[in-house]
Amino acid sequence: MDRQISQCDVLIVGAGMAGSCLARQLRRQQPNLTIINIDKRTSFSYWIGESTVEAWEDYMTRTLGLGDFLAENFPEKHGLRMFFDCPDKSLTLSEMSEFGRSAHHPVPARHLDRSRFDQAMVDLNRADGVDVRLGVAIPSNGAITIDGERGHTVETDRGTIRCRWLIDASGRNAPLARTLSLVSVDDHGHRSASYWGRFRGCRKLDELGDDSWRERVNGTRRYLSTNHFLYRGYWFWMISLSEDVVSIGVEFNREVSDLPVRGRADFLSFLRSHTCLAEIVGDGAEMLDFCGYVDLPRRARQLFSPDRWALAGMAGFFADVMGSGTSRIYSEVNRMIGRLIETDRAGDQARLHREAAYFNAHVRTTHRGFLRFLSDYELYGSFDVFSPYFSAGLAIYFNTHLPSDMADLASVFRAADELGGLPEAELENRLNGKLEDSLRSATYRLAAEFRARLDSAGAYYDGNRGRYRDSLPWENRPDIAAKWHKPRSLEAERAADRLTYETYVKTLVERLCEIEGREFDEDSFRRVFEPCWTSRQTLREVLDKMALPRPDVPARNGQLGSNRAARPFTVGKLFDQFGSLIESTGGSTIDDIDPGWIMEELTARGVVLFRGFGLDINGFAEQTRRFIRDFIVHGAEVRHRVSEHSATQTVTGGNNAICLHRELHFSPFSPQILWFYCETAPRRGGQTTVGDGVSFLDRLSRKARGELERRRLKYSNVWSLSTWQSYFPDRSREEVMRMLPELGMSGRFEEDLSLSFEYLASAVALSRCKRPAFANSIDVHRQYLQNVGAFQPAGDDRVRHGIAWEDGSPLSDDLFDEIHRIGLEHEREVDWRDGDLIMVDNTRIMHGRRAFPEGEDRRVYLRMAMWPDGERAEKKPRLPTIRG
Repeated sequence: MDRQISQCDVLIVGAGMAGSCLARQLRRQQPNLTIINIDKRTSFSYWIGESTVEAWEDYMTRTLGLGDFLAENFPEKHGLRMFFDCPDKSLTLSEMSEFGRSAHHPVPARHLDRSRFDQAMVDLNRADGVDVRLGVAIPSNGAITIDGERGHTVETDRGTIRCRWLIDASGRNAPLARTLSLVSVDDHGHRSASYWGRFRGCRKLDELGDDSWRERVNGTRRYLSTNHFLYRGYWFWMISLSEDVVSIGVEFNREVSDLPVRGRADFLSFLRSHTCLAEIVGDGAEMLDFCGYVDLPRRARQLFSPDRWALAGMAGFFADVMGSGTSRIYSEVNRMIGRLIETDRAGDQARLHREAAYFNAHVRTTHRGFLRFLSDYELYGSFDVFSPYFSAGLAIYFNTHLPSDMADLASVFRAADELGGLPEAELENRLNGKLEDSLRSATYRLAAEFRARLDSAGAYYDGNRGRYRDSLPWENRPDIAAKWHKPRSLEAERAADRLTYETYVKTLVERLCEIEGREFDEDSFRRVFEPCWTSRQTLREVLDKMALPRPDVPARNGQLGSNRAARPFTVGKLFDQFGSLIESTGGSTIDDIDPGWIMEELTARGVVLFRGFGLDINGFAEQTRRFIRDFIVHGAEVRHRVSEHSATQTVTGGNNAICLHRELHFSPFSPQILWFYCETAPRRGGQTTVGDGVSFLDRLSRKARGELERRRLKYSNVWSLSTWQSYFPDRSREEVMRMLPELGMSGRFEEDLSLSFEYLASAVALSRCKRPAFANSIDVHRQYLQNVGAFQPAGDDRVRHGIAWEDGSPLSDDLFDEIHRIGLEHEREVDWRDGDLIMVDNTRIMHGRRAFPEGEDRRVYLRMAMWPDGERAEKKPRLPTIRG
């Protein structure tokens, strides 16, 4: 055969699940694209990826138009089902504790015979006009030339193919990933391996138990579930592919249980050493094939490039078999690739770069989340531990992940457009921070604590015989189901997540009380439970507080008592190491809380957020006057006072992001206490960020911390006439010049009557809580110098702010970079709601702001003062203030 040269818009390497679905997606969404899909195989056999999830079914149905095709050819999956055994593996199937659905879910998913599915997709794509070429291989070396400007060239054993976009969806041996060295041998901290095969002639699960065992799932067929048999350190799956063929495999963590499986015979012997699996496999089952991977996790360092290439399917991503979530990732990555090609064809190269950067960070964070939440195989062998943990995971998936996919990743694409211009490292830090503060992270943390407590009590396996937990109430809860196939409502999702969290914690606490012989009291639990999962409340804290006779938070008129109904507010952690969240339980005001106790809480925790108390802007001012009467005002032109005689001001104008900083640290007018009030919260972005300077200091390198503690900073500034008059009201220039040395300033007046000055300050100082804190404006000064226009009135391009060491020498880029990096890792978000009030210890806590779209309504106000009680953390001269 003569070698041929082909030209196309998109070349997809690999005609398996990911590649064939992408080809059909592009054909439907961008029908004028020319698409070539090649695969080295000439036919398809059994393969993994047999259990799919609801998000993938939605993608296949709505995006690919294949709902009828799936329903006619592949069995509907009856959810995920777990069985738990005793340590000696002796329980029969009907004796094992079980977790799974008692009825079918309204949103379907499928089991796939991959040999049939992959071949059918080839036929469908050919009929739809995709040029599918089987038996076309790419040599192992030097066969791919990447050229983002003129197009890529791929040399195959059947000829040359030139393309504008190259997509590698060919699996773990991906030639593009090899060419660009995108994947290293890296198990990402999860040393998992897997062996599997297909069997004919196994006994069906529903034939093994008695009538009562079948009745508890309402006569539905367990055989159609993705069945899991869980042990400590490893687990088996069983998936029905047809009426007579099943897939059975084992996945294990080699650091916990390095199983004695090296081949087909070992695998069969190991299966039959478990009573329940010996029941299913029996003596007559025929093993049709056998395969395995020693190093299962995989993630390319980059999946998307603005140079018009991408990795799809297992070529770029695989984490863990548990949960069948890989099919969802395949559909998400395909949607992202389709979006990139659309953006490229529209000629918007700036957006193409933003989207590729954000998608890469998003997928890396997703991979990290999969591994973190599914790779702890120490949790798997206990019904008491794993079934509630996985229940909460299902609720989170159906509440947030499924709606996101049903909305075609609209929120992901919007975030890519808004944030994709940031460096990828910064994007990933932000997404990782959200991952750490997520509900999923909280459920994992509590599951690990719960497992440790069961181990210490010798009760890890106590729940593994004869118990049943129905997963359907978690998967099909009315507040979750009401949102499917509708525009996303983040507020509704947050409310559902809060219910999931409370139900999950209550489940664990109830079981601990039962195991430890303690009485569980519903009212006591609700009294002490902290509904904000970022508070990182532990199970031990809940149990200990439940034993207290009453809460220890004083009201203004005395103690509140132990009856939750009489308590007008709840108190919890805002974040793990700092911050308190005080929420009204209805009908209460902040006046109900003793201001002395509030100041103690602020001293101890650094930030206090009041939520749900119905404050307006006048009430905001009244609340600050409960603590002090004299306030400092910010003189910058980008701040506005709500009235001439008021100390209430707007925060910095604009919609740009602002990194962590201490308010007015560059001058002697830096306040010690701040109050922020949110009148109108933005719908997208605009969160206030906060970071604890005490723990920030601990995270600095020894070299950086030593330098910052040893050397003072020199800020140089220029204040306009109106600005300096705000700080020196009713003072002449001569009087101001006499005051400067007392305030630690040196300066002069310019011809335009502006005041140029220098001010020395320590980057590290003793905070209100009597601990040294990194609280300064180093990072925001660098940000200012890089983007002057975002911090000043339009048309004013004068450089008004500078920073150096006391002797005038510059701070090194390494020091700036370290501070910025730690700030990104360290900052936490306050997601504003209308009426929120926050008190901030400005001597300890730095704050900033997330960017938000232009035109988004965000009204946040500020009031500032010195400590009201005379016990100042820093020595400050008496400063000009206003009564307001």
